[in-house]
Amino acid sequence: MKNLSLLALLVSSIFIFAVSGCKKNKDDSPQPLAYTYEGQISVEYTKGFPEFSVTIPMNVTVHKDRTVEFGNGGSEDFDKEDILYESTKPVTKIHMTGTVTFQSAKGEYKEISGTEYLWVWVNSSIVGQMTVWGWDEDLGWIQVIDAPFNYEDRYSDGQMQFKITEAEMGGASIKKTLPDLQGTFTYGYFLTLTVNPWGTKMF
Repeated sequence: MKNLSLLALLVSSIFIFAVSGCKKNKDDSPQPLAYTYEGQISVEYTKGFPEFSVTIPMNVTVHKDRTVEFGNGGSEDFDKEDILYESTKPVTKIHMTGTVTFQSAKGEYKEISGTEYLWVWVNSSIVGQMTVWGWDEDLGWIQVIDAPFNYEDRYSDGQMQFKITEAEMGGASIKKTLPDLQGTFTYGYFLTLTVNPWGTKMF
């Protein structure tokens, strides 16, 4: 009987330990979000000279189960020409054509030290042609540049980390404005989110 009692005690201890372990794992699993986030992420390409701006939005949903879903992308062409003058005299002429494309995106909801983030990987591109002329008083316009240009963001480039609180309060941006051949250009992404407490998809 003594051996039987010890065996029963051992089995009970193992069972209690196993149940406690299961409960601990269950408690450590991510809890559902209180609500769904809905919004848009946009790629933006803006030129100062010639002056134009292209913005392509893509719908995004952060579901209560913390999964992230993106809508369809799109593309937009640009074709712009402008002349730079100094004291009413022409100096430089630039003609730019091309296409901005936002193919797709993927993302993850993250909480880091109590702060909510949306990590986003994107697949987008800018492909175009730039032609530049300089003005000569005797010969007129002389072509000095006629070259293709392209830029591509790929999933393998890594993620962008947007703060969800910033996305709710007017929008979170990850973009840069840099000097250009004339003026500046801006390239990057802009995320806006709003709370949808019912979790109903808006697209």
